Amino acid sequence: MTQLVKRRIAGAAALVIACILAVTLGITPASAFDGRVPDSRSATAQGEITAQYWHGLNRDPDTGGLNNYMSFAKQNCRWGVLDASFKILNSAEAHNTWRNNPRALAGMLYAALLNRAADPGGLTAYTNAIRDRGLPWATAQMMGSPEYRNRLGRFCTNSGESATEYDWQTAQSIARNTFFKHAENLAIACGVSTTVKSAIGALKSTPYPPAVAVGKIASVTNMIITGWGLDGTCGAAVAFLRAGLAVNSTINGDRHSPVFIQWSVGRPGLNGQRKFTIRVGSNPTSWTGYSGSAWG
Repeated sequence: MTQLVKRRIAGAAALVIACILAVTLGITPASAFDGRVPDSRSATAQGEITAQYWHGLNRDPDTGGLNNYMSFAKQNCRWGVLDASFKILNSAEAHNTWRNNPRALAGMLYAALLNRAADPGGLTAYTNAIRDRGLPWATAQMMGSPEYRNRLGRFCTNSGESATEYDWQTAQSIARNTFFKHAENLAIACGVSTTVKSAIGALKSTPYPPAVAVGKIASVTNMIITGWGLDGTCGAAVAFLRAGLAVNSTINGDRHSPVFIQWSVGRPGLNGQRKFTIRVGSNPTSWTGYSGSAWG
């Protein structure tokens, strides 16, 4: 008997509601609406990815697909789970399984990512989001919720991994308090002018609206490149500024879109410096990397 068959039904009331929804929507009840949440997934990367197949595709995973996703999750649990989940839930198969119905897809996201039934307010909000902004945006938005981030941290426990989808406010805070802070320190080591130092300091201390921040970050970045180049600490400062620029660009003004951020730091090289890479994008599968070398 497969794991799909073994999953327990969570209650008669949920099943009745599911049947009503199924009749209303004209679809056959399946994982996201038949009350089978919380499901029997294990608190591991493989268990989480398997559950994406259950709820997103209404089937058990095929061996080849699961092995492929797990090969990445074994290297980096957080990014591997995020990337696999995003790809499975936004696949053509998932769209076809739920007949591109925004309400059905919203319920699918709750079951797959949060392992629970949707609350009425959330179901309405995500139904509207899928209809107005698309399933990829809604998937990233749910991945950026504190509830999902807490779940991810419970089965991906390596403190050295940082891959996370963030809500826009948290992402912008990371840009100000981390990226711009490092950019300021590196720019000082680079020997930039007082004007440039003051401009970076303002980015760090002032919560500019994203659209305003984009212009200010681009301006100070160009000042460093033009006046001091991209070598050494100057280039590292620019990398952090560009990562902050990507964060604010991804937020996309008053659309307030979620942001994926992953930050890795390598071992010290012969010169005592460490290479760092910051990935920033709209979701775990669509990002740009910004790299430099710093720190003794």
